[in-house]
Amino acid sequence: MQNILAKGNGKGNGWAMFIGRWQPWHEGHRWLIDQQLNQGKKVCIAIRDMETDEKNPYSAIQVMMNITN
Repeated sequence: MQNILAKGNGKGNGWAMFIGRWQPWHEGHRWLIDQQLNQGKKVCIAIRDMETDEKNPYSAIQVMMNITN
C-alpha cells in the first residue's frame, strides 16, 4: 500500500497523525487536516484497514484513492 504524505507550509515544526476509517472522506476531514497544515505541520494520514460491511463500504485502497483524489 502507498504512503500518503502532505507537507506543511514551513511555518512550524512537527507532525500530525490522523488514524481513521475515513468512510467516506468528506470536507470535514479535509478541514481537520488543513488546520494542521496551516500551522506548518506535516500530516500523516493512516487508513484503518476494515472488512467491508454496511458501515464500512470501502476497502482501504478505495479510501486511499478517495483521499488522493
